[in-house]
Amino acid sequence: RSHTMIAPQADCIEHLIAPHDTATGLAVKYNIPISALRKLNPSSTVDNLQFARQFLDVTHIKIPRTQLTELVALTTAKNTQTEIDLHVEGLIRRLAQKLFIEEDWARALLEENGWDPDWCACSYAEGLKCARTSTSEPRLQLMYKVLMLGPMEHRDWVPNEAREHCVGCHTKFMFWSNGRHHCRCCGEVFCQECSSNYDKLPFVGPNKSMSLQRVCNECHRIDWPYMKRRFYTDQGLLDTPPGRPTASKPAAMTEEQFRALLAATSTGLDKSKASLAQELEEAPSAAPQAPELPPPELPPPAYRAPPEYHQAKMPPHSPAEMQL
Repeated sequence: RSHTMIAPQADCIEHLIAPHDTATGLAVKYNIPISALRKLNPSSTVDNLQFARQFLDVTHIKIPRTQLTELVALTTAKNTQTEIDLHVEGLIRRLAQKLFIEEDWARALLEENGWDPDWCACSYAEGLKCARTSTSEPRLQLMYKVLMLGPMEHRDWVPNEAREHCVGCHTKFMFWSNGRHHCRCCGEVFCQECSSNYDKLPFVGPNKSMSLQRVCNECHRIDWPYMKRRFYTDQGLLDTPPGRPTASKPAAMTEEQFRALLAATSTGLDKSKASLAQELEEAPSAAPQAPELPPPELPPPAYRAPPEYHQAKMPPHSPAEMQL
């Protein structure tokens, strides 16, 4: 086969051929096509690396540097995107766990408050306070009362004579059918079909019990373990509300805008990865040389007479001076 022209040495690096290296393995390792190897190396070497290593004394194979630069840039971009995903998902998950809310709700709070968790907690507490003071729905008031004081006591149940119809289905009570039954949670009067459920009520108050209690359909639909944790989490925020952040409230920002902002300012997350591609472009293909060290600092030279002193001719001594 005809040999192709070898590219300049600055555009490639030399890979030491190992005993088990193949052209396909090197192409996968460096994420380059085999045709790129054929442009820099003889075809006989690329076709059988081990034969060239053992019998043709070929020790190295050239790898195109431009392909490596693209690979490093792609890897750096993927790592940066992964870090952004982890950061955004961490903010959403931590806020959802702190406030005991759904992640979609936490994402909406973060978008409204510029992705500042402190402002999110403050905004949620203020909205919760307004909702607690303005709510007038009887079922919510009853649920809050049950969670704080426990199930309704027997003396507070609605008397049988006060209800002629079932509160749930509005069926009229008859003395021979549709007997009256009290819900142990809300204390209202229901028929058999509307009060045939049994649940464990919150274990607070004087009527707390570990046994199943007869409840109506409405009280049966309430997820009491969840609502108990929901209530006490909100009550803790109302009792000790988070302080208002000293910094000004940031502007609203969607998740896409926040991700774009993180991508624009993510160069400081891992500077070494970003500069690796530039190092590959600037580094020589030959073996790395030891860095040049600065010359050692020498001690100050000893005193030397000026050159005029050595060049001056001394006058001959007189006989009198010689005798001295």
